Amino acid sequence: MIGRLRQYSTSFKGRLTGASVIAMACMVALPAAANATVLLSSLAPGTHYRLAFETQTTTDATSTAVSIYNSIVQTEASNAGLGTNWSAIVSTDTVNAINNIACTPSCANDPIFLVTGSEVATSTTNLFSGSILTPIDVTANGAAAGNGYVWTGTNSSGTEASFTSGTTTSYYGLGDSVAELGGSVLGSPYGIDSGLSYSTTAGMPGSLFAISGDLVVPASAPEPVSISLLAIGALATGAARKRRRAQSPPV
Repeated sequence: MIGRLRQYSTSFKGRLTGASVIAMACMVALPAAANATVLLSSLAPGTHYRLAFETQTTTDATSTAVSIYNSIVQTEASNAGLGTNWSAIVSTDTVNAINNIACTPSCANDPIFLVTGSEVATSTTNLFSGSILTPIDVTANGAAAGNGYVWTGTNSSGTEASFTSGTTTSYYGLGDSVAELGGSVLGSPYGIDSGLSYSTTAGMPGSLFAISGDLVVPASAPEPVSISLLAIGALATGAARKRRRAQSPPV
């Protein structure tokens, strides 16, 4: 297991170094979401959807309490003026990410978008399967996320990451001595489960992935408004569907 950890941490750091210039360039080109004005005309009334972002706040992921991570993402979303409830896409020894982000009634089939409009996944299943359409690489304010490490503790089924060798199974949830990482560097193909893990006892700061609760387009769309959850969602569907027709999704 020590060899596996060293291999993972070294290869991930190498990708971060190569991507840093790209991240900085995109940061300059990305428009500020707070200044945008959009119409709620792209999503049909009654459409359900969710939004996602990467936190600017970092954590060492040593806590086993999911409430700690949920509080971090909720605070950041609230400070950015994003309403509704937000959850962290994380797993621990006692709570799996797929359950932590679940809605009542179920929102498992809701499409998921970045707060800037790009479609991340067509459903919760695809969010965890590795077939995401766009990396979660922007903050709650719509800026490019500069931190390459994102703690998830989660594998591609949405449950706590683990590795079995012989009869021994090691777990890599948040709060364990080693935890699974997700990838969010711009241009990265990695999603919630990057296949990479890192020591939580080393004091390495990492971001979190945040996802909103269930959002619904109202029956009657208002006049042009400052960007909001519904406005972002409307922009998201129109832009994402056009892009999906024009080019293949990333692999």
